[in-house]
Amino acid sequence: MKILILGYGGIAKALCQVLLPRGKVTVISRQSDLPSPITAIQANVIEAQSLDTILDKIENPVDLVINTLGFLHDDSWAPEKNLASCDPKHLMHAININTLPTMKLCQALQKHMPANSATKVICFSARVSSISDNRLGGWHSYRMSKCALNMLIKNIALEWSRSFKHAVICGYHPGTVATPLSAPFQANVKPEKLFTPEQAADYCLAVIDQITPKHSGQLLDWQGQIIAT
Repeated sequence: MKILILGYGGIAKALCQVLLPRGKVTVISRQSDLPSPITAIQANVIEAQSLDTILDKIENPVDLVINTLGFLHDDSWAPEKNLASCDPKHLMHAININTLPTMKLCQALQKHMPANSATKVICFSARVSSISDNRLGGWHSYRMSKCALNMLIKNIALEWSRSFKHAVICGYHPGTVATPLSAPFQANVKPEKLFTPEQAADYCLAVIDQITPKHSGQLLDWQGQIIAT
């Protein structure tokens, strides 16, 4: 099994460990000193104009792709609590990380996919990207960029249903995981709902094993339940 993971944060590291027994794992990230036997490709996917040259370096076609990239906050930006605090630069930064890598990734992937490809592509999204489930508001840039990701996933799924009938692309909500992304907000999470990266990896793998082409284009949570978008 050939596995490609984008990013090497907390969940991605745990995913590598549970996936290594299943096959060859290649990780694209800004880090180069990943532990063996992971194959590391050092690249900044956010800045890369094309992933074609990167994918040319690995064995194709890939069986499983997991995009774990995500941006909620950093030293410069915090999730917006109201409309007045919105900044176009913040929104574009969120889109550059939360949305565009999946577009670039799938553009490159499909060039290596035969018509009978059964590739599974899992893109980390979020429950707060759901329009119908939005009852609190706020977090404008994060919600919008992940909502745009959901639409992109749906569009790709529809296109691939005609050209790659056995392939699957899904959005995935891993729950709240104890990583730096959720660190400022963990105090408001019930202990039983705050997952370790290892738990999150196990839940993600269980969902991956269950999905079929009928799930393509959907947003699934860590229990495999469909989240209305």
